[in-house]
Amino acid sequence: MFFELLKWICSNIFYSKEPNTLSGSNYFAAQFVKHLYSFTFTEHPKTKIKQMLKKILIGLLIAGAVAAGYGYYLFNLTEKSLTDVKADHSTDVTSFLQEYESDETASDAKYLGKIVEVKGKLDNVRTDENGQVKISFESDNPMATVLAEMDQAEKDKALKLTKGNEVTIRGKCTGKLSDIVCVNCVIK
Repeated sequence: MFFELLKWICSNIFYSKEPNTLSGSNYFAAQFVKHLYSFTFTEHPKTKIKQMLKKILIGLLIAGAVAAGYGYYLFNLTEKSLTDVKADHSTDVTSFLQEYESDETASDAKYLGKIVEVKGKLDNVRTDENGQVKISFESDNPMATVLAEMDQAEKDKALKLTKGNEVTIRGKCTGKLSDIVCVNCVIK
C-alpha cells in the first residue's frame, strides 16, 4: 500500500506537464519523495556490483571445492590388483623383446596400456630407493630386458624368488625405454 501511494505521488508530481510548479518547502518535500522512490524501486549501481561480485565469489568457491574434492579422490585412487584380471596377451621374454626390437610402433599399438603375461627366467630381484620391488628377466640382448615393477601386495612373494627361477608375471605394459616395463605386476 505504501509503495503504491509513493508511486502515485511521484508520478503525479514529477511527471506533470508544467515544470517548476512547486516552490519552497513543497519542492524539498517533492525532492525527498523523489529520492525515496528512486532508492525503493531501483537498485543503486554499487549494490548491483556487490551482488555480482558475491555471485562470482560463491561460484569460484564452489568450483574450487569441487576441484579439491576431485583432486583428493585422484590422489587416493589405487590401482586395481591384477590377480584376478585376465591378460590381454601372453608371451615369453624372448618373443616380447624381439617384437619390440623389430617394430616398436606396432608393439606399442599391441601392448601399451594392456595387461600382459610374460614368462621367463628370473635374472634379478631388487628393491629401489622408494621401496618398489623390481624383477628383471634373463634375455639374449645384454642391452634390454623385461622389467617388472611389482604390486605392493606381491612384495614379499617377489623377494623370496631366486635367480634362474622360471616365473610368469602379469602386469600392465607401459612400453619400452631401454627395457620393456610392466607395472603393478603380480606373480602367477
